[in-house]
Amino acid sequence: MTDFTTHASATRALVLLALLTLPERVSAQDLTVTSSLPAEEFVERDHPVVLSFSRSLDPAVERVAVFFGSTDVTDLFRREPDALRYDATTAPLPSGEHELVVYRVSADGSWSEIARTPLRVVDRLGFATARWDQGLALGLQGNLNETHDPADNAPPRDAYQDLTGELTVTSEHVRTGMGVTGQVKVLGVSYRNQALRFATRGEDAPKIDLSDYVVTWQQGDASLSLGHVGVGEQRHLIQGFNSRGTLFTYRPSERFDVSLAAVNGSSIVGWSNPFGLDQPDHRVLSATTRVEAFRRPGAMRVELTWLGASALPQGNFNQGVVNDAEESRGVALRVLAGTAGRRLLLETGYARSRYENPFDPTLAQGDELVPVEEETKDARYVQASAELLRDRKLFGTRTMTVGLAFRHERVDPLYQSIGAFVRPDMLENQLDLRGTVAGIHVQTSQARSQDNLDDIASILKTKTKVGSASITMPVATVLGIQAPRAVWLPQLHYGVDRTHQFGAGIPENGNFQAAQIPDQVSFVHNASAEWIWSRMSLGWGFNRSKQDNRQPGSESADFRNRSHNFSLGVTAHERLRLDFSLSLERGEALERDEVDKTRRWGVRGDWNPFDRSTLSVSWAATHLDGRNGILERDDTTLDAQFSSFVPYFDRFGGQWFLRFSRTTNESIDAEFGTSDDRSNSSLDSGLNFNFFQ
Repeated sequence: MTDFTTHASATRALVLLALLTLPERVSAQDLTVTSSLPAEEFVERDHPVVLSFSRSLDPAVERVAVFFGSTDVTDLFRREPDALRYDATTAPLPSGEHELVVYRVSADGSWSEIARTPLRVVDRLGFATARWDQGLALGLQGNLNETHDPADNAPPRDAYQDLTGELTVTSEHVRTGMGVTGQVKVLGVSYRNQALRFATRGEDAPKIDLSDYVVTWQQGDASLSLGHVGVGEQRHLIQGFNSRGTLFTYRPSERFDVSLAAVNGSSIVGWSNPFGLDQPDHRVLSATTRVEAFRRPGAMRVELTWLGASALPQGNFNQGVVNDAEESRGVALRVLAGTAGRRLLLETGYARSRYENPFDPTLAQGDELVPVEEETKDARYVQASAELLRDRKLFGTRTMTVGLAFRHERVDPLYQSIGAFVRPDMLENQLDLRGTVAGIHVQTSQARSQDNLDDIASILKTKTKVGSASITMPVATVLGIQAPRAVWLPQLHYGVDRTHQFGAGIPENGNFQAAQIPDQVSFVHNASAEWIWSRMSLGWGFNRSKQDNRQPGSESADFRNRSHNFSLGVTAHERLRLDFSLSLERGEALERDEVDKTRRWGVRGDWNPFDRSTLSVSWAATHLDGRNGILERDDTTLDAQFSSFVPYFDRFGGQWFLRFSRTTNESIDAEFGTSDDRSNSSLDSGLNFNFFQ
């Protein structure tokens, strides 16, 4: 009886203990949290945060802890029945993207995560994203020592050190339905001749100048860019015109958009004319509308562009200028179409431009000039391609693909547009056939062009006929040979080109003689073979060309050239690469019975003695035996450069280099009894850092 009583008492004690602990385990598993935060949207900094619990908490056995990211904010929540409330009016929510994490802490000190939800909060200005990135690149480059012989072989500058720097600032600010992005680049130099505007302002060019900038504002379907923008996709009216100005785009649907642009008449840099629109007579205006005709993107897109432009005699900041004012107005239509599988593609365009040279007192210089007549001319083009066969089965796994392409372009005489560089008075047609048959790539092309489209009798009409064909054959692929034997089989290539350019008749009243009318045929043959192994590559190339002059009186003034080129590359070690090259050339002037022989050879080595360090050494020599041995010339070039990272400056991307170069030139002309020896050596250095990136 005593044993039974003792056993019953023990059983009751175990059951009681289980009953006492069971509610806590159930509560830990059943406790869930519901947050008042939206799942995807950003909220204001004073948005109230309420955490509702699925049941009441028992303070005797559990509590909760709340974190914003890695910060414990539990004490900032006010306890309510079955909930916690965060009063963001007294302690605003942290800006940016974080996570709100809720933990259950048991009486024994164990933690378990019971909720995790995104916490996205706008900044003080209401932006969901507010990011600023800065980059500063500094470089110190110059010459440590320089020697030359003779004295008149001196470079423009002897020993020097130039400091350059580029500051880049980018930003991105996004809020609901609206975003602003920007980028600014400022370039600084210590040597004024390297200043951005030295070509136009000389010694007055600032050493620290604005290189480019762009700020883009987007609201819903509309965007507005201010600064350096690119405008135009119409090849004959305005194409890739990059300058400072403004670009507005409105896209209310996937099938329709319109863009308006006003930019400076030439590419500019610098702090002056910040918006690019200070000069009304030096401005390019354009408007483009694009429409997708069908629901499927790419089925057919129609683009209509208008251009109104005027340009004063001002060149780009890094170019010279022809002193002549210009004006042009025009419209262009472009259509792009294609089938769903892109087996058929078509692009066609038509442009009409009115061009004139208004009176320019700067050009006239007080003289009376004959006015240039205003011209309205047209330009058009068509380019189409068709994939006649695509991966058509031949035998086994062999396939065949064949494609055809056609291009036509016509530009009227005297056609011009300020917004595009166009060659006027030109007609071109070209037909291409390309294909891959069992791994062999074949391509052939025929092109015809001519000028003087108005057939003016006193102007020479020139016609050009070009034909070409090529074949490329990876032997291992074609024969179906697999590794390791495949590495011993080369990739072969052969190509031939024929060009015939000739004048179509003798112009009337042009004082032309028959011997002055061009008639020339050029042939070019080239062949190559290349082997590639894991640690070595070998290449051979052959080129042969002939220039056949056929105009009366110059039939024998022909030229022939032939060359062989050899290359060998060896990876001697994972840190060492060696390359060798040899070229043998022979040129013949048949009319003068002269032969020129040229031999070139060189070697290059790249060694990485340490991580992020490279030593590169190259040497090349050229020997010319010209005019049947009368002229001899030897040229040599030696370059050696060691570059490496800067220790302890990894975070700034520190790099430095030391480069030595030497060139020598020796020539002897036995016909004129002259000789000339020249040499130049220099030791250059460089140090570069990138900060804030």
